[in-house]
Amino acid sequence: MLYRGILPMIYNYNIDYLLAADHIYANRCLIEQKTDFHAHNFIEIAYVASGQGEHIIDDHIYPVSSGDITVINYDVPHAFKRTGQSLLIYNCVFTPVFLDFMLSDSRSLLDVCNHFLLGHFYQGNLEKAVTVHASGNENIHIQSIYMKILEELDGKKIGYREITRSYLIDLLITIFRLSQDSPQRPKLSEAIDYINLHFKEQIPISTLAKIACFSQSTFCRKFKQVTGMTVTAFIQTLRMEEACKLLLSTEQKVELIANEVGYHDMKHFYDVFKRVTGKLPADYRRNAE
Repeated sequence: MLYRGILPMIYNYNIDYLLAADHIYANRCLIEQKTDFHAHNFIEIAYVASGQGEHIIDDHIYPVSSGDITVINYDVPHAFKRTGQSLLIYNCVFTPVFLDFMLSDSRSLLDVCNHFLLGHFYQGNLEKAVTVHASGNENIHIQSIYMKILEELDGKKIGYREITRSYLIDLLITIFRLSQDSPQRPKLSEAIDYINLHFKEQIPISTLAKIACFSQSTFCRKFKQVTGMTVTAFIQTLRMEEACKLLLSTEQKVELIANEVGYHDMKHFYDVFKRVTGKLPADYRRNAE
């Protein structure tokens, strides 16, 4: 069966041909290794049912596993890569005209959101992709929507386009609802936990963004929204707290303490320490005695 069967990869098929009749296509695909890096002339909603891997979107790498969902816009290069168990992906691809003939000239997820007044659900950047994670009942709901879409497109009973359209809108609204509460704080918390463990080291923003499953610019913006500080200020605060603790609890030289908390430029260390505490390290230690 074309729709119900597990296909090797959706990208082995001429999607433009499959979209021609209905402007929507869905399947399940098993990714044993990786897919080719590619872009396309439709919107794709990819749901990871099981397995572990990476989703490379443009120049960013996002770890994925069961429950991860990505909406990929027109002309955005991306690829899946298996890193653990084989990835079982549910795909739903469509052109905006499927939802409304007034969107016949549209090539953007943003147009779809604005047309259906869904913009208030999602305040992020819709130019490339939306990534969310579903767990528990939401995960069950997402998978049930895909199964209904697959069944309707396979059976093509009277009214299948209309009911499939309603399922697709349900899927989009569910994804945008998840974007409000599930992907930000939990995944940001993982990045913050990583900083707390590695603040003495040099931590690239790209590493933190990958952990949180955001682009670097989105990660920095959301990090400040949640913590009230930039990433640099957050790391500096942790380093200064540790430096103060070592100054008071040990007799180590200031140079050794600076190196231990991640500073190898002493002038920079002194500048930051004075700005944060209002004192130089030696004065801080002396006044505490």
